[in-house]
Amino acid sequence: MLLVLDSNEYIFGFGAFKKPACEALLNLIADVSPVYSISVPRLIMEEVQRNLSPAEFSEFVDFIENLAVIDEDFVVPFELGSKYELHRLKPADAFIAAYVE
Repeated sequence: MLLVLDSNEYIFGFGAFKKPACEALLNLIADVSPVYSISVPRLIMEEVQRNLSPAEFSEFVDFIENLAVIDEDFVVPFELGSKYELHRLKPADAFIAAYVE
């Protein structure tokens, strides 16, 4: 099963202000790999990096290294993102919705 997670799952799973649910989700994904794999758009990578310390980001990269595919943002047509913005999603959330579609 291919998963796309919001950047907050990683930020609160690896960052200084951890949330138990985020940590549990990431641990579950790691434990049942390769049943689950993760697809990460470049936008999420950049947001995670902005919100984690270098050491925390390094831990995140180690985590996704064997579980994830990192996609460049250009794989999402602009028009598809606009469709979700019309549904009142913030631009970044509209992009993620379009990416998943």
